[in-house]
Amino acid sequence: MAITDSPPANATVLAFDLSVTGVVLNPGNVSLLSAQTKVDIKRLEAENAALSSVAVPTGIYNSITISLANPVLTFKNDTGGTLANCPAGQVCQLRPSIATNVTLSTGPFPLTIFPNTPVGLLFDVNLSNVLSPTLGIDFTAAGGITVSLLPAVQPTGQLTASDDVLGTVTSMDVVNQQFVLSTRQDNLLISVDGNTVFTDFDEAQLGNTFGGVLPGELLEVDLALLGSGTLLATRVELQDKDSTKTEVEGVVVSVDAVAQQFKIAVVQVAPTTTGLDVGNLATVSLGPSALPFGIDNDGLSTAGFIFSAVRDLQPGQGVQVRASSFTTLQPNFIVADRVQLRMSRFTATVLGTPSGNSFSANNLPSLLTTTGITQISVQTSTQTQFEGGITGVSGLGSGSSVSLRGLLFKQAAGNPVFVAEKVRKR
Repeated sequence: MAITDSPPANATVLAFDLSVTGVVLNPGNVSLLSAQTKVDIKRLEAENAALSSVAVPTGIYNSITISLANPVLTFKNDTGGTLANCPAGQVCQLRPSIATNVTLSTGPFPLTIFPNTPVGLLFDVNLSNVLSPTLGIDFTAAGGITVSLLPAVQPTGQLTASDDVLGTVTSMDVVNQQFVLSTRQDNLLISVDGNTVFTDFDEAQLGNTFGGVLPGELLEVDLALLGSGTLLATRVELQDKDSTKTEVEGVVVSVDAVAQQFKIAVVQVAPTTTGLDVGNLATVSLGPSALPFGIDNDGLSTAGFIFSAVRDLQPGQGVQVRASSFTTLQPNFIVADRVQLRMSRFTATVLGTPSGNSFSANNLPSLLTTTGITQISVQTSTQTQFEGGITGVSGLGSGSSVSLRGLLFKQAAGNPVFVAEKVRKR
């Protein structure tokens, strides 16, 4: 079972955190969720997140009910006027008291479950329908949440994937090639195999093998949910040898080059830190001395691009900072001893006819347009994943709506360049 989203059009959503408190098949009230979990819906604009994997009784089911609660919406108001009591041009947060049950009986229903046959269900949360023009939240709105079947697979096949899962290793099972990763959502039992790629362990004088995985390490993992219910790591990247320092991932909201500071909307925190959560705004100070900047490229080719100083920061970029110290007193203030360029995720429109492996895109988030950037150049490669019924740039045309995940590079002159890891046609 997995979840994804579609983007809204009337505000720039930076984070949309909510709790999935239950999922049941009807009739029989068959639970598909062992414990409630938190999901940042915005993060799923160009990807999926695996919610759970359980065994259910065979039979015919007529509907499914998903229970949602405690939404926290962080957004930038780009309407030109006050929106939900948020002044124009500002980043604000809404915390409405909502608990909703949504029952879906269309799509794959009625659904027949056969013995020993994996079935994957995908929930799509369409924020343009869930959010009203005044940013009221209604999960029961028409088209707000839909459900569909994931492609059928064998027990050893992949149902869906979850990328960039950040967490701390809490235990190991060397014999069975497994480890437990403590994340914001849950404690995940993760398996590895001969195809799992291990990266950056050598930077800590460890081997780029399963032997380099140790309790206490902070890892970023790409996961495949198999038909058998197993979570298989396809990529394991060492973030820190120990988790004594907090890693905070966020979207750059503004940059103050003179003060050597920038603000981010938080999208991930590991290890979990009291007072700092998804959707919070945080100010990051780079201090008076030069700090190590780097690019977390996930295997993408970034030759010729630069990310080495505060001058290379751009609103809309995804970054991860390692906090040497911080205070959770409002506003959150982080002193960073490392800054890495990370994946950005947003939706845009193809501008003109794609050429070769590249295309231009406009209708960008206001984080970019308010800085005078009205279009970007998107570069794809053999490492780029294409979704939405396309296998390459040739499947796109002028006016196509695309959700993008990749690295956004500021340019000294001209439009920013987006090195795409994923292109999902909407």
